[in-house]
Amino acid sequence: MNALMCHDRGPALTAGHEDDMEEDSKFEWTTPDEGLRLPFERSRKAAVSLAVQWDLCISGDGLHHLQQIGAEADYIPLTQVLQRVALPLHADRFR
Repeated sequence: MNALMCHDRGPALTAGHEDDMEEDSKFEWTTPDEGLRLPFERSRKAAVSLAVQWDLCISGDGLHHLQQIGAEADYIPLTQVLQRVALPLHADRFR
């Protein structure tokens, strides 16, 4: 199987308050070579569909987003790799 990673596409689309919820459109699934990009969808059906075809990897930003929108229960059990959390802000939230 091939890997697919959920990550933040770039700079924040919101004002940046810690409690602000990022929009789903800010996140995407990409292959390691970035040759394929798929939009993030928060539904359980989308999670299962991806996991059937791909080994899922979730970045620290992706994990934070899943927690904000309440979708971590849909994605985490299907995830093969949780990418290392680099920002101290993320590390504190997942201890």
